[in-house]
Amino acid sequence: MTKEEDDKIIDELLDYRNKHLWENLINVCDINIDVGDYNNYGVFSKGETHLIYIPKNQLCISSFTHELLHIYLETKSIRIGNLMLIYIKEKKLAKIVLTEGLLEHIGNCLAHIKMLPIFEQMGFDKSEFLSDYNVNKLEAKEIKDLKGNFKKKTWYGRTYYDKTNIDLYIGKFFAANACPNSNYNYTDGLSELKLINSGLYGILNEFLFKWINFDIKKIDDAIQFADYSLMQFEFVDSLENWFKNNRVK
Repeated sequence: MTKEEDDKIIDELLDYRNKHLWENLINVCDINIDVGDYNNYGVFSKGETHLIYIPKNQLCISSFTHELLHIYLETKSIRIGNLMLIYIKEKKLAKIVLTEGLLEHIGNCLAHIKMLPIFEQMGFDKSEFLSDYNVNKLEAKEIKDLKGNFKKKTWYGRTYYDKTNIDLYIGKFFAANACPNSNYNYTDGLSELKLINSGLYGILNEFLFKWINFDIKKIDDAIQFADYSLMQFEFVDSLENWFKNNRVK
């Protein structure tokens, strides 16, 4: 597409709610769009360059704004998940379970927790925040399956936890806690996760608590950025120790 065509599409994706954010972002970074056969909106960021993927014939101001808010966090040096990925490479067991895909999911969920209040302050309804807003992130069947599969299994007479189910457990924990749809009450479901394994649940919950209480507006402060880094390092270390003590394969 030509620049003129891109500019026309961008104009259709801006209104009084998000135009100020757009103008602030293009002053500090390079944002391009790619309109094509995509199922969903998305963004790829590298340094100060960002590419937003837009499904053709699905121009949606709220979805575009969602991606702009991801870029906003990038401009604040908030790349939660990326830092953990770098640190995990030094760990023997964490790197086996905490795959790049899982860390991307965790980072996305945690980003959404900080993005949603801004999205609503801009004048959008939270029902527009996610394309899967009306999807239950922690179904009863998923909990039942985890209960049955999370147990230790025999391996040459020794017991271990299956890493695939650890991945699912962690992913479901963060998805449920980041879900913006208040019609879903995850209290009972999360309590069930805790009963499956209180130790692992405690590690995830402590990290989530620290993240929720972290003020992203103050990340430019050296002490705050150190806290931001430390919470991720401590999270990985705690998981590494849990994996060592519980034999994960």
